[in-house]
Amino acid sequence: MRSSAATIVLALSAALVVSACGSSSDSEQSGGAAGSGGETGGAGGTGATGGAGGTGGTGGSSGAAGEAGSGGGGTGGTGTGQDDDEDGFDVSVDCDDSNPDINPGADELCNGIDDNCDGNTDEGATKTFYYDGDSDSYGVNDPATNVTGCTPPTGFAELPGDCVDTDPDVNPGILEECNGLDDNCDGNVDEGVEVTLYVDQDGDHYGVDDAATNIEGCVSTLGYAAVAGDCDDADGQVNPGMLEITGNPVDENCDGIEAPCVVGAIECDNNVMRGCDANGLWETPQDCGNLICNTLYGCVVCNPLESECQANTLRQCAWDGSGWVETLCDPLVGSTCDNASCTGPCSPANLGQSYIGCDYYPTVTVNSALQPSAPYTLGHFAVAVSNTTTDAATVTIT
Repeated sequence: MRSSAATIVLALSAALVVSACGSSSDSEQSGGAAGSGGETGGAGGTGATGGAGGTGGTGGSSGAAGEAGSGGGGTGGTGTGQDDDEDGFDVSVDCDDSNPDINPGADELCNGIDDNCDGNTDEGATKTFYYDGDSDSYGVNDPATNVTGCTPPTGFAELPGDCVDTDPDVNPGILEECNGLDDNCDGNVDEGVEVTLYVDQDGDHYGVDDAATNIEGCVSTLGYAAVAGDCDDADGQVNPGMLEITGNPVDENCDGIEAPCVVGAIECDNNVMRGCDANGLWETPQDCGNLICNTLYGCVVCNPLESECQANTLRQCAWDGSGWVETLCDPLVGSTCDNASCTGPCSPANLGQSYIGCDYYPTVTVNSALQPSAPYTLGHFAVAVSNTTTDAATVTIT
């Protein structure tokens, strides 16, 4: 009996020890069982971290120690504050909850506004502008004159690189010209625009192609020409731009051929014509047939300005030899066709001595104009002169 009572007392003591250690939220469990979980996570707002796991229970007199309890499983809750602009950021962090483009996740712009709600305005978004003295949209990069901001002030440009800020035709946006200047401000002069130039001693704008004297440069270089081919650089009238002149030993156009004829010339051999073509060469001769060969117009109906009489009809050839123009001499006024013209009584052929059929227009002159000696100087004569033709009349007073 004494042995049984001792066993009961020992068991009761173990139970009391376990009960006393298990009052904490992170308490150990009785020997042989796993400890219970710790505190759960916090409520909304910034989430509370989970409680730590319970330590293992102390083993009983006959049982093994209990396993440690697992940690609390609660996760931090998100805020539940106001978000009027629905940009995913509540009013506690959004510095303008009425504008969805302004929040901590926005990019900062150069606009005078704190776009990303970091307490700074336009940080990292401002631009540098450069003084532009010639208003060509390119300025000079000089720390002493550069300014920063969102938009360029008057007299400033967004782009630097102008190497001559007094000339709007010189800046990085200009095409390089062959003029001895650095037009595009790349540090080089006339790059890529120079041409081969040839010595031009006679100043006719044609030079001599000689590798020993050719240079690379601009067209305006004194003493040089941009076109080669001059076969006599001592004579300004000899170059590829001249017309060839026949009848001399000079090759005026430097084509290596002395042209036998002048361009446009016409040659007649009896009634056979041949013309000189654009290359200064004679064309194949052609027979004019019933026409006439003329050295000015080729094969023509008649020789220009030629006249003839057919009965009482005057025939005059047109100026270009294209045909005859006929005029009937008027017999009513005594006009007849004679010596290739219409001749009337007042014509030079009749010496103005016959006035038959003439109209009279009296002209009064002092006698002295006709006979300067006495006794005729005191009188006056009435002289009637008329001419019904287009020819000048000759009047003889006896």
